[in-house]
Amino acid sequence: MEKIKKFYHVLMKIEECIFCVILLAMAGVVTLQVFFRYVLGDPLTWTEELSRFLFVWLIAFAAGYSVSTREHIKVELIVDLLPKKVQKILDVIMSILPLGVFVYLIPTCVQFMIQQNRLVEAEELLDGIPTKNRDGEWYFLKGSVFFQRGWLDDAMSHFSNACRMNPNNPEYRAALNRMMWQQQGNMGSPNGAYRTSDVSNMNAACNCCNQLICADCCCECMGGDLISCC
Repeated sequence: MEKIKKFYHVLMKIEECIFCVILLAMAGVVTLQVFFRYVLGDPLTWTEELSRFLFVWLIAFAAGYSVSTREHIKVELIVDLLPKKVQKILDVIMSILPLGVFVYLIPTCVQFMIQQNRLVEAEELLDGIPTKNRDGEWYFLKGSVFFQRGWLDDAMSHFSNACRMNPNNPEYRAALNRMMWQQQGNMGSPNGAYRTSDVSNMNAACNCCNQLICADCCCECMGGDLISCC
């Protein structure tokens, strides 16, 4: 146990050093851009993008560190009024809840990746789900990947499986009808597009963000935290 504590302490120190270096690098890059733009009159083209990537990695490391040290933002007013045993139970629940929320949002993330034509990443996420846990939504999303690739026979098979597993889902049925419509030599779709328009794109992103924000507010009100960077 003592060795584990020492290893954890060393790991935390390494993490501190990493995000401190990233913060210094980001400040240096921004300062360099200001100097070249306003002093030399010849702005650099790569500093803005580099500073953006550094900022993303800074949040990633700092968020993990804040969760480990319990320094993330949270509202403890309600929790402090509860008995100690209840507080411990809530602490465990709030530690597990983020994982459940992120698992719940996997289909939305995959849907957004498909709409952005990031098919390789979407397929990797889908293939990582065990066979016994693959439901109608999995077959629908996998069929959507095949459809985007132009593999219509595979798409048809997966849409059929999705409809068989959840026959009351209108979206699955619309996708299958579209495939059957096109197999008959028709163009377009009898029921319109499904999860492919720019409006659907925006809705998917907004729904994902709204769900994360609502879940984060609920967690913070109970003394936990879902999104550590906000």
